[in-house]
Amino acid sequence: IVNILKSVSESLKPRVTEITDVIRQSSVVKSDETTFRVQGKNFWEWVFVSRTACLHILRDSRSKSAIDVVFPERVLEVSRPLVWVSDLYPGQGQDVAQRWQVCLAHQIRDCQYAIDAGDMVFAPEIQKLFREAIALHQRRSELTNSTWYSYRLRVKRELREVLLLNPTTREGRNLRRRYTQVQDSLLTFLEFPDVPATNNESEQQIRWSVIFRKVTNGSRSVWAAELFGAYRSVVNTGAKLGLSALESLRRAVMPGAFFAVGLDSS
Repeated sequence: IVNILKSVSESLKPRVTEITDVIRQSSVVKSDETTFRVQGKNFWEWVFVSRTACLHILRDSRSKSAIDVVFPERVLEVSRPLVWVSDLYPGQGQDVAQRWQVCLAHQIRDCQYAIDAGDMVFAPEIQKLFREAIALHQRRSELTNSTWYSYRLRVKRELREVLLLNPTTREGRNLRRRYTQVQDSLLTFLEFPDVPATNNESEQQIRWSVIFRKVTNGSRSVWAAELFGAYRSVVNTGAKLGLSALESLRRAVMPGAFFAVGLDSS
């Protein structure tokens, strides 16, 4: 069984390389990470998602080294993604793309925490603004360009006004300090129709890995954990192409099969 799995692992490596190339050429990239136990130690499984591909890689550190593997300097010297979507964790690659979109789903939850902790000055207003901006983005196709431009300017003006509020609680002050530092990346998605306001998709793509970790408590070897990441990459990418898990694997391991046919860099 081990020999069969190792053989499959070797067959999947070229497909993972193909998927990595698609991620590198994508204009919008969403990322996330979660812990993964390997040989009784904490590793991290990172996921990178574009419109047509999904890449899972295993690293023994939560540092930016995972970003450097997928987007080494030689790649960035040629081209960079247009927008990166992630949470606020510094290692998530906010400086890789030309622009950055902070995941607003995380921020709405953090605002609710501040509200529950007693902040009634800043957190309710910024949370309301985030919700309105997301709702506006969802209506983009219904609005004329002039109306959309007007609404977008209004939301950005309201953001500047909210950041001038003076919360009295520690939680509220911490939120205002955080958003003041990243204010240029809070509403990036309003400038691009295909950029989401959240990185929910990357969280969804990594959910099965979280379940796997909780059920099995991880892996006893690095190569097996890397095989799991390759499997998730192939199956998740195949799903974006409308393929079942079985068909994705069949295309990936068959000699001469070119799994990435049909993928583009959008």
